[in-house]
Amino acid sequence: MTHEVADHSHSHHQDGPDPKVTFGFWIYIMTDCMMFAGLFATYVVLKNNTYGGPGISMISNLHDVLVRTIVLLLMVLTSGFTMVAMHKKAVCRTQFWLLVSILVGLCFLSLQYHELECVVKMGYDWQSNAFMSAYFTTLIFYCVHISVALLWSLVLIVQLGMQKLDSMMQTRVTCLNMFVNFLSIIWVFIFTIVYVMGAV
Repeated sequence: MTHEVADHSHSHHQDGPDPKVTFGFWIYIMTDCMMFAGLFATYVVLKNNTYGGPGISMISNLHDVLVRTIVLLLMVLTSGFTMVAMHKKAVCRTQFWLLVSILVGLCFLSLQYHELECVVKMGYDWQSNAFMSAYFTTLIFYCVHISVALLWSLVLIVQLGMQKLDSMMQTRVTCLNMFVNFLSIIWVFIFTIVYVMGAV
């Protein structure tokens, strides 16, 4: 009887995301945050070093940036729906919202790629001047993170098709949701520092 109670208590304790893993992932996010902080500091220092080239206001406009911001917020929303489906132990719905998140994320990447492509067609790249170097580095580094989130989502869709939505899978989905929310916060800083403050 004692063993049954212990086993039941252990299985109940294991239900849901592993707090140790999620805490460890928070530590990773903090280190990633410091890397972005370094990029933002570099951009602020170099934003006026155009050497006759265009500034941020000449290579982008706030309307397009706002569209990308809305698309990214939709990705955060679909990630939230993924968490709701996960908590309800609805595997198919969890996979569905992960897929929707991938599609929204691809839309964001295509819009961001279009902006960078237009800059290159103007005859500028990351080697043109100090400003362009900081601009390309910050945005490409961010797009790499978005790509990682999309690849992670795709892997989870496949894994959910082969495994149960157990504690391990819930932990992975939870960490992905944390990562997506972290990226949305970073985009707020990009919007403010790169596009708004950079145009001043």
